[in-house]
Amino acid sequence: MYSALRNLASTADEQLEYLAALGLQDNIDEIALEFDDIFGAFMTDSTLSEAVRNDLQKINERLDEMSDRKDLWTPAALKSRQEWAEIRSISRRVLDGLSVSK
Repeated sequence: MYSALRNLASTADEQLEYLAALGLQDNIDEIALEFDDIFGAFMTDSTLSEAVRNDLQKINERLDEMSDRKDLWTPAALKSRQEWAEIRSISRRVLDGLSVSK
């Protein structure tokens, strides 16, 4: 479950390496799909703080907003776009919050 968050929090180069290892180097959406797979489980975890829940919701909303923008789902965009930098930042904050609360 945490691996999906770690992947979102990783640097663009790390994300691209991860995708290449899966044979999905051009499928940037895979890291978003992995988050989507675990989002519901996180949101039903009653031990999570409100701050962590809010940040998880922000990630979900941002990824949803990005989903129709094909220009954001390329290796170049993953490396350079502010939208991805924001996803990484929020994901790191969630991971920090989870380590504090667990």
